[in-house]
Amino acid sequence: MNDGGQLPVRKVESSLAPPVDEEKGLQVIERVAVGRSLEQIAEVPGLPSKETFLIWLAMSPALATAYRHAQEVSAYAMEDEALDMLRRLRSSGTTPTQGLLRATQMLVEHLRWAAEKRNPAVYAKQAAQVATVPIQINTNLDLGDNGGTGTKEFPNIYELKAAHVDVVPLAEREPGETERKPKLTPEEIARRREKWRVKEAKAREKRKMKRTLTPITQEGGDAA
Repeated sequence: MNDGGQLPVRKVESSLAPPVDEEKGLQVIERVAVGRSLEQIAEVPGLPSKETFLIWLAMSPALATAYRHAQEVSAYAMEDEALDMLRRLRSSGTTPTQGLLRATQMLVEHLRWAAEKRNPAVYAKQAAQVATVPIQINTNLDLGDNGGTGTKEFPNIYELKAAHVDVVPLAEREPGETERKPKLTPEEIARRREKWRVKEAKAREKRKMKRTLTPITQEGGDAA
């Protein structure tokens, strides 16, 4: 332990692989970027095996960072490879067998899956975006002496409320079941009650006036 109370920094070495060779490691990474697998790269004379290269990644943060970037770039190569396979199959001039079609489909799907995992920012399926659109309402309505602050029943005159409606597809409905009606909010119920009360008061007033005018009309008819 040094004077600062910290453990001395030691060089990391592995008993399973030779010391890190950054030049050879970068040669491997270059080939990864164009879509080669570590097994294919290991067959190149002078380059390390897959196991050795993976150990180097654990020992060298710089190589590990470069490898992650190479994997991200390799997604483009995988997409291109998948397109090339489909184009060769289409232009082969012969009718492919079911086995060849299935094998090609599986390989293309795997290449697209690998591209999505390696570069999700470009190839991952994007979730549905929810857009928030600001709305400005211009009105000439008289907002009253209180400046449009609303009433006790409706304190916020700018608030819009909508009842939730559960719509059941026709195929999922029970026999004889109709479309479900929306659930009314307490404010909507109160508004409908007030509307009904005003309507009933007007009807009573109209009936009262009719009963009052009927005798006058009859007396006028008798006098004539």
